[in-house]
Amino acid sequence: VARVLEKNNSPETYRQIVKEQISVEDFCGMKSGGSERNKFKITYNNDSISLIVLSRIFGIEGDPRGYTEVLLALARAIYGEDQVARVLEKNNSPETYRQIVKKQISVEDFCGMKKQQRNKFKIIYNRDIKGLVALSRIFGIEGDPTQNTEVHIALARAIYSDDEVNKILAKKK
Repeated sequence: VARVLEKNNSPETYRQIVKEQISVEDFCGMKSGGSERNKFKITYNNDSISLIVLSRIFGIEGDPRGYTEVLLALARAIYGEDQVARVLEKNNSPETYRQIVKKQISVEDFCGMKKQQRNKFKIIYNRDIKGLVALSRIFGIEGDPTQNTEVHIALARAIYSDDEVNKILAKKK
């Protein structure tokens, strides 16, 4: 009887239950600092298991409710490194950041930024704060768009489109 109970409360049992109740994308995408991680529970044998309890079951130190690194360590223990890496790669793709930037700032305003504005520009995604230099790396553009207008325009072309940027540049002339 003890072996059956031990087997039922093993990390493997919880791994299967979590996978059945939430996708790896949704698990990795839970926002910290809000109620999403605090309210998260899985149900097993009439028990409600929180993220902090899950982290203890999997031997993960720290609080996954407040620290993304701890949540991702727990996700790796549950879903596997490959699944989590795939989600993170997708989340940090140029296409993801293209959508975020386009929602935040128009092509006109982006292209029209003065040097001081370029230094202050930031986007926030999954608690990561990225400026123009970080964005240029994501898009594979060499140089510093905060200091060099040509690099900034190259970044604008990567985010928006050549046509959109060319129209803005033509208006400026």
